[in-house]
Amino acid sequence: MSVPIVLPLSNDDKERLDSCAAFALEFKGQKVAIMRNPEFYEHRKEERCARQWGTTCPQHPYIKMVMESGDWLAGGDLEVFERIRWNDGLDQYRLTPRELRQKFKEMRA
Repeated sequence: MSVPIVLPLSNDDKERLDSCAAFALEFKGQKVAIMRNPEFYEHRKEERCARQWGTTCPQHPYIKMVMESGDWLAGGDLEVFERIRWNDGLDQYRLTPRELRQKFKEMRA
């Protein structure tokens, strides 16, 4: 089962970005990526949690995070400027969207 890469948005953010052809994504004040050709979807939180994690238990940390996030999701063509490093020992396993697409192609997935 695929896991979509989406950005939760508030109603205000969705309204502000709805007519944009592209917008920048920031982390700690730094622009890290551009999302082009964004599409917006209603954030069906309970359904997303049930499908993605098989539970809707509010004590689960990811369920809590999803349920407290925005009512809209944005997805689109993502251009990441530089590899984001968390320096937690797992950075070597984190691939960019382009690297993931290439890996899937190689695997015929």
